[in-house]
Amino acid sequence: MKHNPDWKTLLEKTVISSAKIALGQQQAQDIADSRQKVMAQITQDTASKVQSLLGIKVINVQMPNFTFDRGYVKAMEVAAEEKTVLRRKQIELQQQEVTAQTTVVNADAAAKAQEATADAQAYTKLKNKEAQAQGDLAILQAQAKGFNDVAKAIGVENMQTYLVTNKWDGNGQIVPQVQAGKGGAMIVPNMKLATLGK
Repeated sequence: MKHNPDWKTLLEKTVISSAKIALGQQQAQDIADSRQKVMAQITQDTASKVQSLLGIKVINVQMPNFTFDRGYVKAMEVAAEEKTVLRRKQIELQQQEVTAQTTVVNADAAAKAQEATADAQAYTKLKNKEAQAQGDLAILQAQAKGFNDVAKAIGVENMQTYLVTNKWDGNGQIVPQVQAGKGGAMIVPNMKLATLGK
């Protein structure tokens, strides 16, 4: 008291300074819930400063009533509202990211399904064409075998007559006649074949 007659004022200023520092490190809307933590920090900071400044040992700092002016309360309300809005936007952003990822996965799956369908259709067409080609080849081979069998049975010299009469429908319809002549094939006028047995 002899060397620091204004020790009470210095002590008060030190406590207020420590309180401002501790409160400034908290979110405004969280101060009421963090009261014990804030008071512990104020006590520690004040004890350190007052010991070196005044030689007084501070055991505990108490603030029995936290009261705030209207401006501070309004600032806390605004801060709380902004925090709520920010959290809501973060949730919306996360939902949009999930939706975007789901869309990408669905699009990828749809593309793969389309690709698989297209592959299956192309494979089916290929197999159908191969089967058709094999069928056509079998028919041609059978026809060739049949032609050879007929030629062997009736003789090659009689094949022209066979081919002409093979087109006759049995009802006496006019059948085109082709007969070899000098200088190549020559068309002979159509004639009506008589019904066999008449």
